Amino acid sequence: MRADDAIGRWAELLVRYDAGNAAKPGRYKPFAEVDMEDLRAVLERVVQGGAHAEQALRLTEDVWRLKLLFTVLGEPAPGGSKDGFYSKKLNRVIITDASKGAPAWKKKVKAAAEAAMAAKGYTAPLAGPLHFEMTFYVERPAGHYGTGRNAGVLKGSARIRPTVAPDTTKLVRAAEDAMTKVVWPDDCWVVDQVARKVYGSPARCEVAVYELVAEAGL
Repeated sequence: MRADDAIGRWAELLVRYDAGNAAKPGRYKPFAEVDMEDLRAVLERVVQGGAHAEQALRLTEDVWRLKLLFTVLGEPAPGGSKDGFYSKKLNRVIITDASKGAPAWKKKVKAAAEAAMAAKGYTAPLAGPLHFEMTFYVERPAGHYGTGRNAGVLKGSARIRPTVAPDTTKLVRAAEDAMTKVVWPDDCWVVDQVARKVYGSPARCEVAVYELVAEAGL
């Protein structure tokens, strides 16, 4: 569900409408995000109301408010796997990303996140339980397309999704690490996430970050 302040105000009014029953306005958090179907269902149940109005007004799913939306252009690189080597000069073991493209990709993600945070006027990392959605777009290989008269036509044998390396979880790891101390203080603040790996052009990563406003059942 997406944030809609107007619907949120209507939801608060619905609680007040039922003031003669058990439901009391002060007992409920405002509905910061409700879609029209949810609102219609609440209206119908409150009109029928009575002693069941209180139960009718409880949230049936978590409510999230969109806080940040940005895109990082470029071929997504995985993180997570590490290489280590001993440096005689420093007299210690140096740990680096196994993926050679990871450092440059992380810099791109961090720069895009910083720009998005600044554009929204945020001066500090987001606080509170957070949810993110990341969609990684990778270019289709040339072999997925026909040649000659079929140039540019996708073959029937071409994969629907990129079921090849890098792993989606490792793509998330690199982006998540790059966003730490920029979008959130620590990645332990992320309590819910959705990640997708799909074909698309140009290669990129689209990121959406949401904050938990109200929890189901409250």
